Amino acid sequence: MPKQVKLHYLPIKKWLPRKMNPSMDVEDLKKRYCGRLQHSLFLSLLLICVFYGAAFLGLVTLVYPHDIWADPVRIFTLCAVLGCLLVLFLCLLPLERSFAHCSWLVSAVAWLGLLAALVVCSYGGRAQRTPTDNALFVYLAVFVSHTMLALPLLVACVIAVLTALSQVALEAMLANTHTDNLARQVGACALFLTCGTLIGYFHRRMTDVSHDKTFAGTRFFIESRIKLEYEKEQQEQLLLSVIPAYIAAEVKRSIMLKMADACQSAHSHSKQRFHELYVQRHNNVSILYADIVNFTPLSEQLSASDLVKTLNELFGRFDQIAQSMKNEASEKLHKNLSIGIGAWREYRKRRQNNAMTMSRLISDK
Repeated sequence: MPKQVKLHYLPIKKWLPRKMNPSMDVEDLKKRYCGRLQHSLFLSLLLICVFYGAAFLGLVTLVYPHDIWADPVRIFTLCAVLGCLLVLFLCLLPLERSFAHCSWLVSAVAWLGLLAALVVCSYGGRAQRTPTDNALFVYLAVFVSHTMLALPLLVACVIAVLTALSQVALEAMLANTHTDNLARQVGACALFLTCGTLIGYFHRRMTDVSHDKTFAGTRFFIESRIKLEYEKEQQEQLLLSVIPAYIAAEVKRSIMLKMADACQSAHSHSKQRFHELYVQRHNNVSILYADIVNFTPLSEQLSASDLVKTLNELFGRFDQIAQSMKNEASEKLHKNLSIGIGAWREYRKRRQNNAMTMSRLISDK
């Protein structure tokens, strides 16, 4: 049976945790993902506006014959806005990484273009007007200000509210048809645009909360994996500080095989115990024994923490000496240290070098 040693503490070298940073910071990943999402949404908005405007011009000029020179302001304004949006789309299409640096500017330009087209096409050249003529288009503009423009939440809310208020005020002042129920019509239009603003705000908030929860879970998962890897590394180092590496590998392999067999025979209730002997024969082995003189008076003079720290540093240096000379630190117990010299590699004069180095180290201490 292999001997069992009960260790109250292990005075080995300090295992300081490494700087546990994932390969890509989660906050940076979140910013990049949100930037890519805003970029795709903004390009989608530009593409929708360009296709809608082109379809409108095609219907006006081809399907429904219309003299464009009779109302050139609206046609030319719409063409100019569509041209600007198309150029903006083509310029921003390959600039995904640079979009975050100019998102405010391009969003403001796109919003001004949409507002100009809406004002010119909706409020010009029409003799008869009702308070709800352009409510649907303004509703769309208010909604996309929250969802598709790359603007902060506060700025998007201010823009949406100002757009809705200006629409309601203009429609109330310019309405000249069916004005018997003007107050009700204006109230209905205001309620409709308010719903659009609230829906856009709610969609924006729910999207942000969903992204925060997703990346919080991702951060927790990555940190858990890092902590698990760190704990496994510490367990390996602790095991290697007590038994040789080749024996530790044999023990781990045996445990894994037994666990695999236990998983395969899940219905078996037989209990197996680990009773293997991990023993290898080595020739030409020397045992080097180091003893700290006057250890008992030293332990009375030092506090418990200082004593453990001193022994920890000393045994850590012994480990470094053994590793530098390719020896095997086989056992460390209390104030004594045994080094199996030449356990798997035979080198001459190794025991003399170890003894002299350890003697100088203890003298320096």
